[in-house]
Amino acid sequence: MNTPAPQQTVIGNTLDVTFISFNKTIEAKIDTGADTCSLHATNIKVSGQQVSFSCDALSSNVITLPLQGTQEVHSADAGGVQRPIVVLDIMFAGKELKEMTFNLNDRSNMDSRLLIGQNVLKAADVLIDPTADDAEEQPPVLESTDPSEYTGLTEEDLHIIEQRYRNIDCVMTENLRQIKELIDSKRAPKAKK
Repeated sequence: MNTPAPQQTVIGNTLDVTFISFNKTIEAKIDTGADTCSLHATNIKVSGQQVSFSCDALSSNVITLPLQGTQEVHSADAGGVQRPIVVLDIMFAGKELKEMTFNLNDRSNMDSRLLIGQNVLKAADVLIDPTADDAEEQPPVLESTDPSEYTGLTEEDLHIIEQRYRNIDCVMTENLRQIKELIDSKRAPKAKK
């Protein structure tokens, strides 16, 4: 007997993230290619086991936190650089996540002050739908693991669900494979009588 999997939250390319200890929210860009989150910071100074920095989105004061280490990040324009790492508690996709790692980087010339990487995406157990930000109406959430329960989906629902399977980097369980087979069978040309 199969036990239904817990329902995963579906997010788009951007999402608001609340930094609990600062009681501040920043809109983040989702980056499935980044291992670790990156937080905008200026005036970064490492002193022993502490790092001080400015982040106007979190505080008008200088922030000092324990230094958790450094992360070497490679980019086309800057080569390899070492970024300080801090740990922060956040609210993300309706879940409180403790001790999430963030590298500090001056993101002044970038379109987003906060980048969410795989460390938070995995901890929050979310699915990413790149079309979710632009969609006016979301298709139904797949709550059941029984493929026969999805016979009433519209073609548009099936198309969006099919796109999710193409765009989401996840491992399909046997039940999800059965749902895909149902989608494919609905799209298969019907035999002429």
